[in-house]
Amino acid sequence: MGMSHLPSQGRFFSPKRKQIKHINHLLDKINSNITGEQDIEAVRKYYLKLCDYYWKLMSKGTASNAVREWFKENPLYAVEQWIAREIPRRTFQAKLLPITSRTNLLKDLYKEYEGKSSFGNKFTDMLNTYALDNPEREPKYQDEDLSGSNNPVVKITRTDEHFICRLFRVNSSEDEMAISARIARERLTRVDYVVQPYELFFLEDDGHEKVYMEFTEYFERGSIEAFFKNLHGKLNNDAGMDIEDIQNMSLFYYKELLEFYRKINQHNVWYTDLKPSNVLLSKEGALRISDAKGLLLSSEKMVPICQTNTTQEYHQTSAYHKNLLNLEILQRQNLACTLYQMLTNEIPEQVFDEESIARCWTTDFNFEHPCFTGSKGEELRTIIEELYNPDIRPFAEYLQTFQEKFADIVADLKADMEDVFGEENASEVSSRMKI
Repeated sequence: MGMSHLPSQGRFFSPKRKQIKHINHLLDKINSNITGEQDIEAVRKYYLKLCDYYWKLMSKGTASNAVREWFKENPLYAVEQWIAREIPRRTFQAKLLPITSRTNLLKDLYKEYEGKSSFGNKFTDMLNTYALDNPEREPKYQDEDLSGSNNPVVKITRTDEHFICRLFRVNSSEDEMAISARIARERLTRVDYVVQPYELFFLEDDGHEKVYMEFTEYFERGSIEAFFKNLHGKLNNDAGMDIEDIQNMSLFYYKELLEFYRKINQHNVWYTDLKPSNVLLSKEGALRISDAKGLLLSSEKMVPICQTNTTQEYHQTSAYHKNLLNLEILQRQNLACTLYQMLTNEIPEQVFDEESIARCWTTDFNFEHPCFTGSKGEELRTIIEELYNPDIRPFAEYLQTFQEKFADIVADLKADMEDVFGEENASEVSSRMKI
């Protein structure tokens, strides 16, 4: 599936029809060079031609309404991002076609594996048997278990190639009703923060849950939790890191998480399990959500608790009402706790009401931490307190507040990103700091 075409409109030789025909021709060239022979230079050439044609029409003011509407729905940066995602996906599909075209092999693997370690071993044996042209001479695929639970999550490596193989489980009835986490993720194909799988294969439906096998990108930089642990380690070891660096980096990723929430909520999708260990970093330092279990599709802000996937340490019982969970409150409390952990390298303490039969608890933030000193530290404390405030505001308002209060630190953030990720890798993420 490639970029969508413009529907044909206008009289046969009209300017509108000529514009649409030319744009569709360029889109055909982009699509065919991605899905066919994988000619990356040709893709780049035709994308740049599309850009040139767009600016030519806009500068002359001759673009038809149909063309303007198409580019409004498909801005150039979104086309470029789609290309950047699609090329590695197609490359992956071509390499693993000998395996993925034999779905019976994948189903047999699922039925036969015993425990997490055997899953990875059996999968790499399958790859080395079927996916190599010359198994005796070529480098072999190797596996590394990354799962923290009983559900297999395996990193597959061959020379400098890496990807993740995992089992993805969803509720059968929710999947049939098109409201499962799988469907929620599919709604977010144009939201860069959410990682889409290279491939997804159905394995089994026992009436209770459906099981899929998915292959996704491996993010070598790891989680934002590990990233900030490293920063705090440098702070404690006097390795050129100070409190303000931690504050600035935390503010930047707080802003990115606001954008993430704002974008997914526009699609009636919520994320119920935000925490630093669930947020990955691309090589450029951009946020990526790869574990889709926390994605929830709902047009209502109050949902049954049983439909959600949450972590108790990152919210308090004020998010609940009887057997329902308030998604707006949950997201804000998750974000507040995540920001606090980035700043302090600690999870906020939970205080339980010993007299409560229902085991109610509140979140206790230690604002005596050095990261909450100075004017910027006081602003960060205010952010966390406002996120826990019962008066709910749209995320767009939080972003507006950020723009008003922290525009002066943009240059510092850009410098920080280049120091940490390198000038070349930081270019993508630092460009989003312009506020």
